[in-house]
Amino acid sequence: ALFRPCAMMIPDFSLIAEVMLYSYGFADARNVARKALACLRLSSEQLSSQDHYDFGMRALKAILTAAGQLKRTFGSAFEEDELTLYALERVSVPKLTPNDTQLFRDIVSDLFPGVKVASEDNGFLLSRIEQVAKKKNLQPTEAFLTKCIQLWDTIKVRHGLMIVGATLTGKTAVLECLAEALGRACEGRERERENGGSDREDLFGDTEERHEGRKRRDRQRNAARQPLEADEGRVAVAQEISDEDEWEEEPNGDETEEEGREGAQQEKDEGGRRRGKEEGENGTVPHEYLPCKLYKINPKSVTQGQLYGKYDENTQEWTDGVLAIAIRAASNESDVQARQWIVLDGPVDAVWIENMNTVLDDNKRLCLTSGEIIKLSALTTMIFEVDDLSSASPATVSRCGMVYLDQAQCTWEPMVISWIQQQRQKAPNSLPLSCIDESESGLSLTDLFLHALPIFLQFIKVNSTTPCVVSDNW
Repeated sequence: ALFRPCAMMIPDFSLIAEVMLYSYGFADARNVARKALACLRLSSEQLSSQDHYDFGMRALKAILTAAGQLKRTFGSAFEEDELTLYALERVSVPKLTPNDTQLFRDIVSDLFPGVKVASEDNGFLLSRIEQVAKKKNLQPTEAFLTKCIQLWDTIKVRHGLMIVGATLTGKTAVLECLAEALGRACEGRERERENGGSDREDLFGDTEERHEGRKRRDRQRNAARQPLEADEGRVAVAQEISDEDEWEEEPNGDETEEEGREGAQQEKDEGGRRRGKEEGENGTVPHEYLPCKLYKINPKSVTQGQLYGKYDENTQEWTDGVLAIAIRAASNESDVQARQWIVLDGPVDAVWIENMNTVLDDNKRLCLTSGEIIKLSALTTMIFEVDDLSSASPATVSRCGMVYLDQAQCTWEPMVISWIQQQRQKAPNSLPLSCIDESESGLSLTDLFLHALPIFLQFIKVNSTTPCVVSDNW
């Protein structure tokens, strides 16, 4: 027989989730795991069927990872249910359509009755996104800013993600604005540190620790000077004094100024290493806001050999593809404190995307035909810009985080406002200000656009044909 039967067990998702939550420090891990699993099960049953939806084990793991990060960040400031609810919103909502978003929130409210969603302050990054949007002559609408934050939240929990949306829904604009805003946010944090922001707080913490050490040493010296009635007390105090760390000892009168500077520098280096170890554990980067470097590739503009690499049949020499070169360059720049985003802008199909499965899963390795294996660095993210995922396999969809941009959220009104602002800057060379601003009739150019353009667009959509298929936002 060519086919042989085999038996496989269905993994216990609830037990896996419970163990992961316990490892993150959750006390009520069993109930939290059951609620998260029930939320995904109900979502898969009640939400609409979309090509980019996945509510399987990888989606559950992403939610638990986000909950663990929030637990590390906020500690006991929020209840565990609040952190889990925030993780569910952070991971699941970006990929949902507007209609499914409300239904998902109804499911969550039934599973977590009376629980208030924990919130994270993104005002620092949002202000930078607004600055970048205005610089690019874009309108920072609420929907645009929301998608930028959702993309950032997805990047923090997934190293592979897809931005899904039709043409002219703002996929590239969201990505580029977020990348530039992260660079500006990094510069802002550095200026704060130079002016005595975060580093000053750390310095005060170290100073307070040193003061406590001095007080403790003074108490021990005073106790040592007092006459002790018993040998046991004398031995105990002597042992306590001898056990003090070397860095806590007061410098004597013979210590030179150079030795004092060396001791201060050593203490500063130890503090920096301690903070770096705490911030860099579990694969997290030391600084959340880092500048971004983008590598853009159109995978359908080249052959598969040009994308990944191929052997020359005549010389038997290996030639790297553009994707292999980009991933290797991003991995080699891991020492540079910058995020490396490899953007593949084009349709996704099984011809070339299946070779990316080892890159998108937990292995984070690109396996080439030559036998070379390139490992992604902790700062490297694979981003796909696609119109739809009708040709992608479920294995690929489950390996990626999703950010969905709906056509209804990107209308023509912000484009008109940006164009009018541009004309106002060029006036009177393009249009006189009397035409742009309110005229004697009380109507401005914006009012005329808002009144007439919907009628024109509807007429063209009904009474004309286009040589190729275009989106509703053309």
